[in-house]
Amino acid sequence: MKVFKHELAGAIKSLKAVVPKNPVLPSLKGILFNNGTLTASNTEITMQISLDSTEGEKFILPESSFTLIENLPEGEIEFAISENGTYVDIATGKIRNRFQAMDPDTFGFNMPDVQDAKVCRFSGRAIMSALANVLFATAKSDGMPLLKGVLVRRKGDIIDIVATDGHVVAWDKVDSEGEDMQVIIPGDTVKTLVSMGIDDDIEFKYNKNAAIFTTSKYTVYTRLLDGGYPNFEYAFTQMDIHAGVDRKQLMNALSRAKMCDSSGLVNVPTMISFREDKIGISRSGVSVAAYSEEIDTIEDVDGELDIRFDTTILIAAIKSFSTDTVYLEAKSRTHPMIMTSDASDYKVLVLPVR
Repeated sequence: MKVFKHELAGAIKSLKAVVPKNPVLPSLKGILFNNGTLTASNTEITMQISLDSTEGEKFILPESSFTLIENLPEGEIEFAISENGTYVDIATGKIRNRFQAMDPDTFGFNMPDVQDAKVCRFSGRAIMSALANVLFATAKSDGMPLLKGVLVRRKGDIIDIVATDGHVVAWDKVDSEGEDMQVIIPGDTVKTLVSMGIDDDIEFKYNKNAAIFTTSKYTVYTRLLDGGYPNFEYAFTQMDIHAGVDRKQLMNALSRAKMCDSSGLVNVPTMISFREDKIGISRSGVSVAAYSEEIDTIEDVDGELDIRFDTTILIAAIKSFSTDTVYLEAKSRTHPMIMTSDASDYKVLVLPVR
């Protein structure tokens, strides 16, 4: 079997994110080659990639060979299985390598089917951009398994993409046509999908328990999270105070404020102050050197308010935007702050620290 290095290395880069660290079956610690299709699975996610001009033997490429292949010179790579099936030989130019082989018939997870599935289609580039935006807001704690996923909900001609950990809510929208739907995709699956750089159209088959994403090159199976997602829309209410600021200036100011924490043990909140034509950033505490900075706003601020936030969450929220300007909307010290941009429907809500 022969394949070009750049094509194979790109496939391995995507697939190795799915290869489990401690698999139930030893064969899952590799990638299955079978008639031009590469498969990796950790039983929660199964991914297949089709190579353009590859066919031939069926074998498992061991994880130990991934780094070598990625560092081979450009050119055609040839794979061969030894006569007794014990080894996989890899050759290109004057380079020869031999790795221990595994029985490909023991690779226990091929692409499952989704029974009684509904089907919808959407732009891969648009949906991947929205998933990338909200991913930071998923819960990291195992105590909130449902919030470790991303809500994908279609109502009418809009798909809502939402993530929340209970402290921050990230919400993006994508145009779409089709039937209404609501699924919760595990955060690990979303992270894998985003890393693949999908930019062509996606066919999405799903039922209550599982879903399959299919493009011209990729097929990704994932289980779905089951349960009722929190009502996030009610919190995005009209705010009284509005201010537009340069996103990079705000990011840099918050990063500098966070650097003043000398112990690293106490998460001291950051105060955001709305004043006339400026936004103030200040932070001080027992383990934090006093820090303050002011940033000019694009227009005069229509009100005054001091409101405190978790510094780490605030930085992550602002970092998730890609626009030059971010707009801050607030109401009181006990209400959340909403961040928006004038270039998209993407918005983030951050709860204050009381």
